[in-house]
Amino acid sequence: HLQELVEHLQHKVQGFERDKIASDGFAAHIRKDLAREQARTDELKRSLAVTQMDVEACKKDISQNQVNSQKFRSDLEEAKLDISDLRGNHSKIDLLAQSTANCLSQNELNVRQLEKTLESRLQPDLERLREDQTK
Repeated sequence: HLQELVEHLQHKVQGFERDKIASDGFAAHIRKDLAREQARTDELKRSLAVTQMDVEACKKDISQNQVNSQKFRSDLEEAKLDISDLRGNHSKIDLLAQSTANCLSQNELNVRQLEKTLESRLQPDLERLREDQTK
């Protein structure tokens, strides 16, 4: 009877040993899968950190672009005002040029009139001088 009990216990021990071997294999697979998943998780964390840095850099670029855009708008408005001033000044210059041309024409007429007046006043004196010289 004792022999049967020992054999029965040995049989159970062998079953436990087989279960332990199977369980050790299963645990090894689980540890291997866990290590692989941990490596994947670490890689995803690194990728996320890089992506977050890229996002921050993009936010800075967007902010700078907004500042530049506002400055360009201000510069454009200033340029529009300058162009408007230049057009106004151009109109004034055109008026001044026209006025100058009119004054020059009037001066020319005045000079001709003065020449005619002087000639008409001096002509008799010149004729008298010529006559006096010929005498």
